[in-house]
Amino acid sequence: MEADETPPPAGDDGPARPIVLVVPSGAVNPRTGGGQRSRILFDGLRRVGTVTVAVLGLREGDTGAAEFFPGAADFVPITTPSFMVQKTDRAAKLKLVGTRLLLPDMDHAADADVRRRLKALGSPDAVYAFRYARPFTHSGLTRADAALLAVDLDDRDDRKTRTQIEGRLRMPGGAAAARLVARRIAGTLRRRLSGADVVWLAKPDDRFDGIGAAQPVLPNVPFHDPPDDVPSADEGDGLLFVGTYEHKPNRDGVAWFLSECWPRIRLARPDATVRIVGLGGWGSIRARFDGRDGIHIVGTVDAVGPEYVRARAAISPIHEGAGTQIKVVEACGYGRPVVATTMSGSGFGDAMTSIIRPCDGADAFADRCIAYLSDPALAASDGTALRDIQSAQASRGAAEAQVAADVRAGLAARGTQS
Repeated sequence: MEADETPPPAGDDGPARPIVLVVPSGAVNPRTGGGQRSRILFDGLRRVGTVTVAVLGLREGDTGAAEFFPGAADFVPITTPSFMVQKTDRAAKLKLVGTRLLLPDMDHAADADVRRRLKALGSPDAVYAFRYARPFTHSGLTRADAALLAVDLDDRDDRKTRTQIEGRLRMPGGAAAARLVARRIAGTLRRRLSGADVVWLAKPDDRFDGIGAAQPVLPNVPFHDPPDDVPSADEGDGLLFVGTYEHKPNRDGVAWFLSECWPRIRLARPDATVRIVGLGGWGSIRARFDGRDGIHIVGTVDAVGPEYVRARAAISPIHEGAGTQIKVVEACGYGRPVVATTMSGSGFGDAMTSIIRPCDGADAFADRCIAYLSDPALAASDGTALRDIQSAQASRGAAEAQVAADVRAGLAARGTQS
């Protein structure tokens, strides 16, 4: 998925205002959902003012990050240890995970150096926007430091952590431990996010009680709006999964689908195929499943559009995480019906969810796949309905316009006109 190279001109909705967008280094990859959301936020902010991008934890030699934000007033890497833990450094990674789970207040403590450097990039007249909670809390910035503080929370860390712990501690007391950890993280987030003016959430039921910040829902949307002439789903054949291998819930969900659901699907439809597409080599999953019984582990592709066009239906067998899944909305945009778990198929509004009808058990999930593979007319009908809903409610243009509108509303609430 390539970045759109024609962002809206700065200040096209009014007078330009200085804006500092702060993102972690992991959220600047154009091929990941997190990176795509960063770019959509950037383009929305450019409708309000001139945007300087600050990247926390960018390593020496990293390339391509600056090019991902064309039209930025400046691009500033900020080296900070808390955002630069190497995956190969097991001791440091375990310490980081332990701090996040057991000492969330420490995990969200302000970093004096980050605060100093970010303040130097802006002014009390600037808007500061942050991707995720930790960049905001590490900044240590307060309302006195800016005209507006906005945080794109995206996934709620407490809910994501709870599902991860419950999935790993399948023993007596595991669920209670997960709830306890999640409550502590939620308490920290509630206290710290109260210092922001605007907190964007991915779905309505992620809103916090008892914080003063505005909490508009900014849904996940496809990075590129699909073309108008996409063939109907009844012209496609087979199933498609799109997701990044590095994201563990994707790996676990695909492994579950291929081991628990796929045998039932192939029994009913011996000619069925499934393609696994997304950034990464797919490691052990490729070794276990690729080339067997209609399974094709494709990995990284230049563009996902042709993959959707060739598919009858998309799958999202994800059981962990939070927020909403861009892969689901993207499939809807291409007019493909989606078979999804409750975790990944909810939060899109009643109209979309009523068509997706999320299912969790392996038999139910497989049966929904079989229904679409066996009935091209059903796939076409559901896919068309989902595309109409996506076009009306979850387009990229609508998301960018909402970002600008929410910033302007926040400035107005502060009594600072944009």
